[in-house]
Amino acid sequence: MRGTPLEVQAISDITLDVQRGEIVGIIGHTGSGKSTAIQHFNALLRPHAGKAVVVGMDLNAPDLDLRMIRRRVGLVFQLPEAQLFEQFVGDDVAYGPRKLGLSREEVRARVRRAMETVGLSFEEFKDRLTFTLSGGEMRRAALAGVLALEPEVLVLDEPTAGLDPEARRQLMRHILTLHDEGMTLVIVSHNMEELAEICDRLYVINDGRTYLMGTPGEVFNRGGAPSDGVGCARCHVDRRTPQGSRMAGARHPGLHAATGN
Repeated sequence: MRGTPLEVQAISDITLDVQRGEIVGIIGHTGSGKSTAIQHFNALLRPHAGKAVVVGMDLNAPDLDLRMIRRRVGLVFQLPEAQLFEQFVGDDVAYGPRKLGLSREEVRARVRRAMETVGLSFEEFKDRLTFTLSGGEMRRAALAGVLALEPEVLVLDEPTAGLDPEARRQLMRHILTLHDEGMTLVIVSHNMEELAEICDRLYVINDGRTYLMGTPGEVFNRGGAPSDGVGCARCHVDRRTPQGSRMAGARHPGLHAATGN
């Protein structure tokens, strides 16, 4: 709560830069500022100092179009129950498209596409009660609700946390399919092995600051990391071959942040 005795500075020297078509991972211990940083990506938070430019829009601009930025950058929270609030799965996935003022037919088409993309059969799940879903199904339903907005960039906060190994594999398979179709991904995770396998670049956040950045090999093979151990492990990293369609060196339109929030 800014300006009160309860004020806490969550991040103070964060630099993040995401290029079009990349998979960028963000790692750090609990309380390091990861979730606070990514909430700037779709303007849930706006910097009190520094600058954040997302898909070409300055978050400090007085005429910032919040609806547009949130259509183009989707954010999936860590806990699906925080993002699911309608009684039925189909209505929850349809919430965003309805708020866009789309026709009934277009809303239904988007809901069907989004649900099928994450492996939830439209006919089987559209009338399911959200509270009857398993943990993995909740996670996929939350993802479908964001995908129904058809964003260019997808930001995921601990997408596989708490899932069993099979549910984790299924969810990551769906997420990587989105990337293969051209979506830019930003993933926050404590699962460093998972990020090492799929990410083009990693950022290590520590005490509200960008501590390390680079390819997975550069980050995991570098010593002298913070005392919590993030980034200090020396390991061999096998990364999948980058997609040929990736625009090397071409920035995503403005997905850049350097804040002193």
